[in-house]
Amino acid sequence: MTAHAERPGEPRRLERALEAAGEMLVGVGRDGHILWASRRFRELFADRYRGERPALSAVLALRTDGGSAVPLDLSAQHRPERFEGVVDTEQGPLYIEATQLPPDVHQHDRVFYVIRDLTATKRASELLERLRRDLDERAVEVEAHEGLLKFAMDDLQRVYEDLLRTQSQLMQADKLATIGLLSAGIAHEINNPLMAVQGFLSAVSAQIEEWKAVPSESLADTRQFLEQARQCAEAMAHIVRDIRMFSRTDKGERVTEDPNRILDSVVSIVFHRFRTKVQLRKEYQELGVIECNPQQLAQVFINLIVNAAQAIPDRGTITLRTRSDGTGVAVDVEDDSCGMTPEVQARLFEPFFTTKGAETGTGLGLGICRDIVRRHGGEIRVKSSPGQGTTFTVSLPKTRSAQ
Repeated sequence: MTAHAERPGEPRRLERALEAAGEMLVGVGRDGHILWASRRFRELFADRYRGERPALSAVLALRTDGGSAVPLDLSAQHRPERFEGVVDTEQGPLYIEATQLPPDVHQHDRVFYVIRDLTATKRASELLERLRRDLDERAVEVEAHEGLLKFAMDDLQRVYEDLLRTQSQLMQADKLATIGLLSAGIAHEINNPLMAVQGFLSAVSAQIEEWKAVPSESLADTRQFLEQARQCAEAMAHIVRDIRMFSRTDKGERVTEDPNRILDSVVSIVFHRFRTKVQLRKEYQELGVIECNPQQLAQVFINLIVNAAQAIPDRGTITLRTRSDGTGVAVDVEDDSCGMTPEVQARLFEPFFTTKGAETGTGLGLGICRDIVRRHGGEIRVKSSPGQGTTFTVSLPKTRSAQ
């Protein structure tokens, strides 16, 4: 190789510099055959060398990514300044790029090409492209899932609103069922003072007739009759007011109210029905007011008192006990009935579970009571043993934001 004799050190120095950068150097003669190649190039394509001066186009045997052969003319008249393609090797496809060096590096019978191995870069690009496509596909999937999720959330919101309406209807139905159960006693309770008012007014009418003869002697009795009639009318108005407060549709409003007063209102509505067999005992402490929905708490206390009275078979006592611990209040409804087994206690708050007959119970009451107490930020507990009576305890915070 005469070219090596003319400038023996130049390709070697360039080879070392290029190999340090991971590149290869090839010298190509006028006929396109390899006159000189760096060590790394010879090792990489050792199986392709045929003869002492193989053609570079034969060693590389380029093709495109699609598999088509790349025609490569490296003769003196058609030497490209740059070419690239894919070379199939035993280790797999090799992506190369060849760039002709400037003329001042060439020797008289050859030109030099720098061969760069772009396989890692190409594969990285392909990987990035696959990742990009995957991300695009995932983005489409995520967008579709977001649409489905929004649809599901809207559907859940509708279901939740339906459940709220159904719960409100169940609470109202339970209240009306309780009112229906107590209606005969309520009518009797109102009828007694009503008959008294009628009697007092008849007496006043008779007295007025006597006033024509001796009005001064009848005046004191007349005033007494009118005062008693007024008191009876107030008693009826109080009963009617408590019934209307309890039975009207709940709007969920919260106010400050004394639980002792709510208990007394409940007693005025329900206790007359059971007074012939139940003795009522009140053990109230001073509680002050709490933030609550009085209508809903009245529903809780009515259910507990009615359940306690119905659990007493013949005669017994119901004790209403209230106490305060500074941050909250507790209300006990205690009876001396036959008590409950652990199996019954475990199912007390299940919807539609009842130990009563169909004519006296729906099985909704205690479940609704628990929901109301929880919405007030409190809890309801039961303590009972067979033959030892039952105590329901309602614990409530004094202040609670609406839920």
